[in-house]
Amino acid sequence: MIKDLYIKNFRGFDSIKIDNLKKINFLVGKNNSGKTSILESIMLILSQSRINIIENIKNISRIKENKIEIKTLFYNFDYNNSINFNYNKYDNTNYDININPILKDGKIFNDDNIELNYSIIITNEASDSIEEKKLTIPNINNTIYMMNRKNENIDNKTEVYIPNIIEYQSISNYLIEIIKNKNEQQLIEMLSFFNKDIKAVNVLKNDIYLNIEGINELVLLNLMGSGLKKYLSIILPIIVNKFSTILADEMENGLDKESIRNLLKNILKLSRNNDTQIFFTIENLEILKLLSEIVNEEFNDIKETVNIINIVNTGNEGFKSYNYNTDNLNEITESI
Repeated sequence: MIKDLYIKNFRGFDSIKIDNLKKINFLVGKNNSGKTSILESIMLILSQSRINIIENIKNISRIKENKIEIKTLFYNFDYNNSINFNYNKYDNTNYDININPILKDGKIFNDDNIELNYSIIITNEASDSIEEKKLTIPNINNTIYMMNRKNENIDNKTEVYIPNIIEYQSISNYLIEIIKNKNEQQLIEMLSFFNKDIKAVNVLKNDIYLNIEGINELVLLNLMGSGLKKYLSIILPIIVNKFSTILADEMENGLDKESIRNLLKNILKLSRNNDTQIFFTIENLEILKLLSEIVNEEFNDIKETVNIINIVNTGNEGFKSYNYNTDNLNEITESI
């Protein structure tokens, strides 16, 4: 798990340091404080191969007409601002990552054919070892075209990024994995508050259907409303329990208060039995009150694994992060 993270020249950050990350992390802050960019940076630092890096850049980039604007990854849209990530894991391994464009004849090409250097130095204090990796990321837009925008293969991923916009195909992939591993009953129990008559979930010809008692035909998920799909997009990858890191943007979007309460309970319940590190961004501070109530009433045993991080643009001193637990949340509501 990631213990701390330093970001330099990525998106809107000239620099920011985030310390004392825990198993479950909630990122809060004013609009445009960079919460989503932190999720995106974690996606990039966890990439394990050239293809994963390209896939993750595709996932986090603002795509316009199927084309990625690579320069938007760099602070002030300036390729001269080399991106740097430095992070430590709890096993005392340090990762130092640099991303910069490749110069051709002393010049930086435009986004149509930009290539990137991705270098990483891994230092382990325990074994006193140093490992260096260097990858060349080729013309990203051409590579994505050649990849033909293949669907995510969850067997080859250690990290999952859940965007604000629901991805129906991802939900289908997770459901297939859950059904294959006979974990469907656990899911049904976590859906019971939506409808206690849901008896099964089926994936048929790339569509998702619910078997609801009392209805003669299977019900298409798309007929059940956006709230259920949002809930599934977050809870399914946690149930799959194959990922080291899950990142969800605006977790509350499309969910009512009762759905959020049940989502939080089930996230905490599942976290008791997995080693997944989770990061959420939230916009509605009322969620923090719900979180505090739930943790203190039902999950005191894992209280120390929950972390709330307030991202603040201080102006003169740049971006800062401040950590809170579920007992001192009043300080956050007063500062935002």
